[in-house]
Amino acid sequence: MKKSYLLVAAAAMLIFAACQKENVLDSEKSTNTSYELDDYYKDNRAKSLQTFTVDASSAIELTGEQGTTISIPANNFRDVNGRLITGNVEVKLMEVYTKLEMFKTDVTTITADGRMLISGGEFFIDVTLPGSDKGLDFVDGIRVVVPAESEDPNMKFWIDRGDGWELAPDKNAGDRDGVVAAPGDEDGGDGHMDPWDEGYVAYIVSGGWFNFDWTPEGEFCEFCIRVPRGSDVATTDVFISVDGQLTMVHVPDAAFNGGDLYCTSGPVGTVVSIIVIQMDPATG
Repeated sequence: MKKSYLLVAAAAMLIFAACQKENVLDSEKSTNTSYELDDYYKDNRAKSLQTFTVDASSAIELTGEQGTTISIPANNFRDVNGRLITGNVEVKLMEVYTKLEMFKTDVTTITADGRMLISGGEFFIDVTLPGSDKGLDFVDGIRVVVPAESEDPNMKFWIDRGDGWELAPDKNAGDRDGVVAAPGDEDGGDGHMDPWDEGYVAYIVSGGWFNFDWTPEGEFCEFCIRVPRGSDVATTDVFISVDGQLTMVHVPDAAFNGGDLYCTSGPVGTVVSIIVIQMDPATG
């Protein structure tokens, strides 16, 4: 395996085989003098969250602002005590389908074991009682379709439980947080989802973050990053962006201020940009 080492300097963009600059910050200003990047991400997530109030006793068909479609059977939710919900519920949806949205919400494409993924779209979905943040239990699967311009048979379905993306398990294998394979998918529990004409289809049986992704094959090149001393982790972030692909990795804080090297890998020939974002805490 080939290996490269990169030193990222604050306020500069260094590249691995190419140079590409993107303006990813909003023009909006904050009057909070302690505003940090984590606050910026939280604010953008809150702005991106779509909430639909619907009758749980009826069949539900919803479409998100970016084309995600959600189909829910009637009488499909229970509370923590197992009681069937018959009144209104809130369906909460967040769609992350561009690099700009990945930057602004800090939703990236890295597996739990540190591999970069090529994404076909990430989304968050949950169902709660009105005014509550406690997710309800699903009785049956919810059908979710992520729009796609073209079919990609490499796509698989992933779930993030907080430590990075991992292949979504099969509900039929006994995992309550799994998925039900799309009709026509013979592989079942390996996360594979066949694309339909309308997009990539999955049946989820719990709320959370989900992703249609695939992992490239072939010879890989490992490269490592260390951010120099003096970089404030509260107001500086470093991302690895794969040019031409919906792939984004957030370099962890441990690589800041001369700390540990952060290493990842990509296929040989991949063009990778190292992007530094800095925020003025006085203005946001």
